[in-house]
Order: sequence, then structure tokens, then C-alpha cells
Amino acid sequence: MTPLCDLGRRLATDTRAVIAGPLGPGQHQSATGTPGYHADRCEQDPRFLGWSGPGLLGLAGLTGVRTVHHAGEPGEDDMVSQASASRHVLSDAVAGRAVDGAVAEAQAMGVPVTITVVDDGGNLKAMRRMDRAPLVSVQTAHNKAYAAAAIGMPVDDFFEAIEDDAAAVASFASRPGLALIAGGVPLLADGEVIGGLGVAGAMTAADDRRIAEAGAGQASS
Repeated sequence: MTPLCDLGRRLATDTRAVIAGPLGPGQHQSATGTPGYHADRCEQDPRFLGWSGPGLLGLAGLTGVRTVHHAGEPGEDDMVSQASASRHVLSDAVAGRAVDGAVAEAQAMGVPVTITVVDDGGNLKAMRRMDRAPLVSVQTAHNKAYAAAAIGMPVDDFFEAIEDDAAAVASFASRPGLALIAGGVPLLADGEVIGGLGVAGAMTAADDRRIAEAGAGQASS
């Protein structure tokens, strides 16, 4: 069982920690939730292919279920609250560097595009529509960025992993605001997904991805 699936199993079965109401005295909350976890499906679920660490939105933040630990209470889930307390956050400065890096690459290529950066919750952090970038690129870039943050890997790589599964393709194709097209890449900090960057407007998908990767490279520098 992959570490991510094992984490889901423990969160789903730890009945002492799952609550839905307000926090009580002496309690603290971790940011991790479990999206209708099913142990028999996790290992085969394409959303988890090749994923082995915390911070991927395939598991965290997809439901309102919260894990709560009483202060000072030991347990195997302590690692979850510790990881949540030290999680990385996408800053304005990093988002700006990502956009500037993508714009520089697009200018060098002579390609007008739109670049969008979202945080790990899919919230807009930065956006630049270059002169002459097509209007349709604005929404497409946002959808690519959101998909990259939600999935935690380049979106076209994810599509290649599921394209032989008609049911999976149909499921993701029907989700609003999700574009599995080249040009969406995750932004990482110490291997943890902190957001996504989307690029749209180039004449080829390969150019969109090249520009997106240049932006992501600047964000991590």
C-alpha cells in the first residue's frame, strides 16, 4: 500500500478523531480530510498513481471532515498534525516570480500567452495576460493551474496515465474548471504541492508547457 493510501486508511478508520462540529477546549485541528476513502479502490485509483507523499490534494481538503487531536494526546496521527503545522504556503513573492519567469520565456519565444497562478486551494494568486494573448486563454490558463494544484502533477502527464480508462477520462472531463491540457504544472516546495501554474495561448501544447515549466523553475529558485 502506498504511503498516501495508508494515510487515507488511518484517517478513515480513526473514529476517536473525526468530528464535524466546532472545536472544543484543548483541541487543535489538522488540515487533512478524507474524500470518501475506500481501501479496496485506493491502490487502483489513477489519482494516486506514483504519489507517495503528503501535500497532494488528491487526499487533502476535498471534504469538510476534519481530524482533531486533544492537546498532549499521543498517537500515530500526531505526524499529520505536525505536518499540517509546518506546511508550506505559496507567497505573493513566489507567485510573482513564477509569472515573471513564464513571461520572460514567452517573450523570448515571441508567443503572447496568459499565465495564471493559484494556491493549493485553487485560489487565484497572480495572473498576467500578455498583449495580444487570445481572450479564451484567460479561462483556459486558470483551469490548467487549478488542475495542476488539485492533481499535483503536470496535467498532460496525468491525462496520459488515465487516457486508456474511459470511465476515468469521462469523470474528469465532466468536472467544471478542470483542464487536462499541457501547460498546467504544480508548484512545489520541498516536494509539497503549494499551488499550480497554468499557461494558455501558444499555438502548440508543447509551447504552453515549456513556458509553464520556465515559470515553475523560477518559483522554486
